[in-house]
Amino acid sequence: MSSDFPVAPKSTGFHRWRDYALLSGLFVLVLAGLASLAAATGWDETLTQLRKLSLLEVSILLALSLVVLWRGPILVSWVY
Repeated sequence: MSSDFPVAPKSTGFHRWRDYALLSGLFVLVLAGLASLAAATGWDETLTQLRKLSLLEVSILLALSLVVLWRGPILVSWVY
């Protein structure tokens, strides 16, 4: 009896390493872009605006970032 569904390819160690290397490279590029953007607009302006934030506002921003990070893998696993 044959199956109508194709066999899913098995993930090899090389592909997993390649995926991690690609994601790491993209992350480094994003950080470099953000740093160059901050440097181009002036660090003084950026630091002045950051100093205006209260501890509550920083906590809220960090909490929102964690929610996005937490929901990200759920959305990705849903797509695949």
